Amino acid sequence: MKNLKVLLAFFISAFMLPCTVLASDGGVAASIIKDPVVDTLFSIIIILSIVIEIKTAGFSGGSLIAILAGLILIGTNWYYEGGQSLEFALYFGGIALIILDILVMYTGIFIGAGFIAVMAGLFFTFGGNMTALYILLFAVLASCVGAYFLFKYLPDNHIWQKITLHARQTNKEGYLSSSKDLSSFEGKSGISVSTLRPTGKISIDGDIKDAISENGYIEKNCEVRVVKVENNYLIVRKA
Repeated sequence: MKNLKVLLAFFISAFMLPCTVLASDGGVAASIIKDPVVDTLFSIIIILSIVIEIKTAGFSGGSLIAILAGLILIGTNWYYEGGQSLEFALYFGGIALIILDILVMYTGIFIGAGFIAVMAGLFFTFGGNMTALYILLFAVLASCVGAYFLFKYLPDNHIWQKITLHARQTNKEGYLSSSKDLSSFEGKSGISVSTLRPTGKISIDGDIKDAISENGYIEKNCEVRVVKVENNYLIVRKA
């Protein structure tokens, strides 16, 4: 819980500061948001938000944070310096590709292309020079470190488990979540009927169940084995 609160507080404070300044003094806002340190912090937030969104298969709200951060950065650049449509198209087109791949395509290719487009959009937003390159390089490195600690310590957090294991109950295509005891499925094998990123659906003896991959990404139509049951979800790995 403590780790999650720190994460949320960091996100909230990162967005409240520029928004408050924007409302009070436009000149100060421009100098703050265009500062390389602030640009780096925003880039870290954006990258971590995208990583968390991918990790939770679109259930974390990370894409919304990335969109808001992009609006602040690109909007400020346009308002005060007359930006071009290129950075807008690259950034938000990249976000759209990532969301599309997470929710529809399940290839990973569009995620990679989308991430490159997002980084290119930020590069041009930050000036398209060596300073912009240094900002993004540092942000990527810092985000890798941040992601390591997030995924090392947060998986045991109760709220984080709800985020990553949460599957929207729906009658569509027979995808029904069951609240009954699933211990009988432990040790059984089945087939993934959707991509697990890490959450998804598997079929065991014709039953569709919510599952989460123990080791990250598992493609559709792969044979999987249930290694344990947690919170009425099947924890699986490739068979």
